[in-house]
Amino acid sequence: MKDIIPKSVDTLEVFDKVLNSTPVIIFALDQDGHFTFSRGSGLAQLELEDHQVVGMHYSDLYGSDPTIIDQVKRALNGEEFECQSHVNGHFFHVYYRLAKNNQVIGIAIDETELMSAREEKDKLLNQLINAYEISREGMWSWSLRTNKIEHNKRWREIFEYTESAQPDQLEYFSNRVHPNDLPRVWQTVEQAIQQGTTFEHQYQIITPSGEKILQDRGRVVYWDLDGNPLYMTGSISDITEQFHAQKQLEKKASTDELTGLSNRFGSLQAWDQWKNQKSENFKAIFALIDFDHFQPLNHVMGYTIGNKILQHFSEALKRFLPSNTHIARIGGDEFLIMAPNHSLKSLESLLKQFAETVKTSFPKELMGTQLQFSCGLAKHPQDGDNFSTLFRRTEAALHEAKKSGRNCFRRFDIEFENTTAQNFALLNKLQSALESQQLFYQLQPQYDISKKQFTGAEVLIRWKDEELGFISPVKFIPLAEQSQLITPITYWLIDKVLHNISELNRQTHTHLKYSINIPAQFLYEAGLIACIQQCFIQHQISPTQICFELTESQLISDASTQWMENIERLRQLGIEFAVDDFGTGYSNLSQLKKLDFNLLKIDKSFIDALSEQDDKTGHALVKAMIGLARTLKLDLIAEGVEKPEQVIWLEALGCTVFQGYHFSKPLDIKDFQQLLLKNTPS
Repeated sequence: MKDIIPKSVDTLEVFDKVLNSTPVIIFALDQDGHFTFSRGSGLAQLELEDHQVVGMHYSDLYGSDPTIIDQVKRALNGEEFECQSHVNGHFFHVYYRLAKNNQVIGIAIDETELMSAREEKDKLLNQLINAYEISREGMWSWSLRTNKIEHNKRWREIFEYTESAQPDQLEYFSNRVHPNDLPRVWQTVEQAIQQGTTFEHQYQIITPSGEKILQDRGRVVYWDLDGNPLYMTGSISDITEQFHAQKQLEKKASTDELTGLSNRFGSLQAWDQWKNQKSENFKAIFALIDFDHFQPLNHVMGYTIGNKILQHFSEALKRFLPSNTHIARIGGDEFLIMAPNHSLKSLESLLKQFAETVKTSFPKELMGTQLQFSCGLAKHPQDGDNFSTLFRRTEAALHEAKKSGRNCFRRFDIEFENTTAQNFALLNKLQSALESQQLFYQLQPQYDISKKQFTGAEVLIRWKDEELGFISPVKFIPLAEQSQLITPITYWLIDKVLHNISELNRQTHTHLKYSINIPAQFLYEAGLIACIQQCFIQHQISPTQICFELTESQLISDASTQWMENIERLRQLGIEFAVDDFGTGYSNLSQLKKLDFNLLKIDKSFIDALSEQDDKTGHALVKAMIGLARTLKLDLIAEGVEKPEQVIWLEALGCTVFQGYHFSKPLDIKDFQQLLLKNTPS
């Protein structure tokens, strides 16, 4: 708000304020020497108040001071003069004058107080002047009437004016401001003048040594009696270094260090910028690319080569796509593309062309790398209007592309989200199923044809929901793994199986091997070894009756030190380990040898190929796996055996242990027990 002085002033009120704030006494004496009036803060030095003085004779106050008595007499005789008096340690400068009504009017000013105030004022003024000149900020004052500016030394240094330049005109300021910033600067200043507020802004100036970034703030500090602004004052700081440092930090925060592309935060910033500038017809496509089987490639070739592949892929993508396309590395081997004013069809076509050309564009040291990727796409505004929605839906499309066999493109469909919602509902049911004991398991017998007897079984977890009925493990196991619910389920399963094995041992007089599938994350559990040991002790089961199965994909993608140490400690207890679904992924033979597994299980997809006479590749692969098992001295089980010719062919190659419907379907505990009693020699 402006401090406007009112036009109508109460004279007595102003008079009182002056008397109360100034070390002065105003008094009046009649011709008899009695005080008729006395006011002013100077009375306090005499230890008097106004009402005490009026009516008193001057001799009652100063009878002991002949100098003052003489001065008063001279005044009563009509003489006008000024003099000094000393009272109670204070020097008063006194003015005497005879008024028209023959009363003597006197004004006594306490010079001692004035001198002290003057010294304090001069001291304060000197301090302000020194502070003004030595300030690290540029100080300025602008007369709005004359357009002249006053400034300190630091202001001249920032704007790079010499002492001889005398830059006191407003043009010396405006000539230095960057033309692009000048209109905005004046608009901000004028608004502050009109509203009586403080302005604060940043702008760029051009000096002889180069461009600078300034932080400027100020406000009107003085108005005339009519409320018109007279002076504005403020300060400026040179923030060039801080500004560029901040920009570097922002760039680092929004840039992927490995590839130099934007990261997710940088993509969000770019999208917000586009959205603020977009027209009504603005359209854009989001595409999310993810390499297929890149993690195994990293393990086999090493992370140095993996990083080079990512860098080369990034450069190739930038060269191939239009310059207005935003490309970002979101993390790992995942890349986001945002293409403004493109159709989904055109971007998809471009990326498919890129998928073909990038295979042949690798530098010499990377030649032979087989690289393919999957891609999910979503379009704005149909699939979403904000970044998070579009990104989430692009992720959903990518997930569907991965599920569809990889190396393919998928456009977002609202059914993807419906599936996600269904999965979430199913996950909630699974949580309840574990608590209410709706989960159970069956045993798939394993038959050794050379011994002509069943030697073990694989534990297969099952779920029967009260509303949905039987739910396939293919549906609920991935959900359990993603939600970490798989760990408590695995603990429950191991405990349940060991309890039933103890009973089977007694009832059937057998000592078979039972295989249990475990997830990789289970092997990270704190206290895992102690818990497993306690289970064996509680149920009085030997660890040699248990085999833990890990899929080949887990073996490749997750083999940290902790993971491997726990496998070794479990093996030392007597538990065996099997590689399930061998041959379906990127087999890491060195890892297999390092972990010293006991058993390989040939996946059903390879066994099915044995029934096709023309599938020479399938036959060759199975033969190679059997040979590998022999070389590594591993036991071997063929899964999914359903036909007699498969048995004959596998037996001829030396595989004698089978699992599949040709020998038995999965059985409940009681049926499995009957099977053992029926087939166990008496």
